[in-house]
Amino acid sequence: MNSPTSGLFRSHLGVAACAAVAIAGSSFAGVVGSQAVLTRQIPGQADQSASFLVSQILPEFYSSSALPDGGWGAYSIDVKETSLTLTADFGGASGFSFIGGLVFRLAFLPTVQVDSFSIASVSSGVSNFDASDLSFAGNELIIHASEVSFSEAGASFTLNFTTSTVPGPAGLAALAGLAAIPMRRRRG
Repeated sequence: MNSPTSGLFRSHLGVAACAAVAIAGSSFAGVVGSQAVLTRQIPGQADQSASFLVSQILPEFYSSSALPDGGWGAYSIDVKETSLTLTADFGGASGFSFIGGLVFRLAFLPTVQVDSFSIASVSSGVSNFDASDLSFAGNELIIHASEVSFSEAGASFTLNFTTSTVPGPAGLAALAGLAAIPMRRRRG
């Protein structure tokens, strides 16, 4: 049966479906369980990258090395759904500092868009670190850690970020297909 409202109903249904896909496409992008890549960039040295799955339980990255004046220094990076915590540790020294020019870059999947990046907390044993050391671009968080110093073992800083989903090619094709539904007319 073809009623005068059936075409109108199909048009409204098509518009509603397109709106639902558009809204879902711009919603929160979960990063736990997805792959990410952490890159350490030091001027004059080759970049060092580590790929990992973001875990809600375990730290994703750990590095330790001997300090120039003796002892050792280490740090871990723990990524959660909406935060990143860097915690320092050391022994046989009164503290340690990151090398001048050090930059950390954390890249999420290409379907993740970083929308904001800010400092949540900085413990008392951290110095030379503030909001001007943070930036983001596309799917990447950038931390300029040049000469950030740690004077207490266990000193840390936590950074908050928000993300959204960027529709991939399949999502865009589906959106285009749904957009075409209300335009289709039945020919008699």
